[in-house]
Amino acid sequence: MLAQRERRIQYYALERIKHQAENKHKHYQRENDSAASPTTLGDCIQVLKDAKDEFMGTVSSPRRYIENIVHEFVKTLPCEPEDSVRPRSGDISIIENALSSLDEIYSTARLGMDTIEELCGVCVEWHAANEVCLAVLAVLTLLEDVLCLAMRAELVEAALCGELIYQQSS
Repeated sequence: MLAQRERRIQYYALERIKHQAENKHKHYQRENDSAASPTTLGDCIQVLKDAKDEFMGTVSSPRRYIENIVHEFVKTLPCEPEDSVRPRSGDISIIENALSSLDEIYSTARLGMDTIEELCGVCVEWHAANEVCLAVLAVLTLLEDVLCLAMRAELVEAALCGELIYQQSS
């Protein structure tokens, strides 16, 4: 059991590094787009407010949000007899779409935070922007855990055993 958990942790770490590299690439592409970049502190605050509102509209409660995603995924699992040796897999795109949606919110909030830092340095507004980014990033981390387990067909077992990160953090 420990060896399996260690492999899962290593796999998750690798997937997280890949995801962060993709996010960084997307972030810099978006940051270099002058039409999308806010130019004043007021614009930055509005970008952050919009990102926060979209995040709160999507994820009012992180635990409930993750549970809903897991539930939607479980509904796509094929019905197989219990004695089946083959692992069960469902529609991973449900989790990937949720990740993509939150990643866009994170990129928007990060753009506002970076622009505030360029304009004003580390200030009260930057700290508020950082809190928004950290909140979105925390939910992204929870979803990445779910995705990694779903890709390995271990999500249902981990959820039933209470091994998902969101189950342990409450």
